[in-house]
Amino acid sequence: MRNPISAAYQLFDDTLMYGANRAVRAYNWTFGGTKDELANGFIVMGSATASAGSCILYSPSGILITLVNLFIGHSKTKENRKYARLEQEALDRRALNLEAESGKWNCRVSGPLWLSNGVFFTSSSYVFDNENLDAKICCLAAAGGFSMYGVADYVMRGESLPPRKNVFSRALDKIDELVEEYKRTLAPQPVRTE
Repeated sequence: MRNPISAAYQLFDDTLMYGANRAVRAYNWTFGGTKDELANGFIVMGSATASAGSCILYSPSGILITLVNLFIGHSKTKENRKYARLEQEALDRRALNLEAESGKWNCRVSGPLWLSNGVFFTSSSYVFDNENLDAKICCLAAAGGFSMYGVADYVMRGESLPPRKNVFSRALDKIDELVEEYKRTLAPQPVRTE
């Protein structure tokens, strides 16, 4: 018999991975980007949000916390680009890259940890009353930033899709094709005389 806590976690993880894969497909179809671009966007937003929250409440130490958040964001985006490149090279060779798979494993561990930090800071914000609004905003900003780090880790575990044209470029190309086809049908046909 399977452990119910393990089964519940697996269901939670599978649900988040389903959402991450859907997000990667939607991002790829709409904007033509790859999963590392999407994940890096979440990381940049998370770094900015968590840094802004720390500067609101902790003015003297806010600079240090901001630097730590920016360092985390920089190192995570660098890792994401590296793992995406290694994964794409391995897919081109129809093989697995152990370093890229190790990166996915790290994301499998760190994603839930970042999300649980987000839940912790969200629940911590309820400790403060409305008179201490700065502390509440700080906790919610940290929660948002850490949650975005976790979402980025789930996105990096998702399926890898090649870059493509965005939806607007594809629509313009299709319109150009239709206009050219329409012009060919309206063009006067030469009369053959025999």
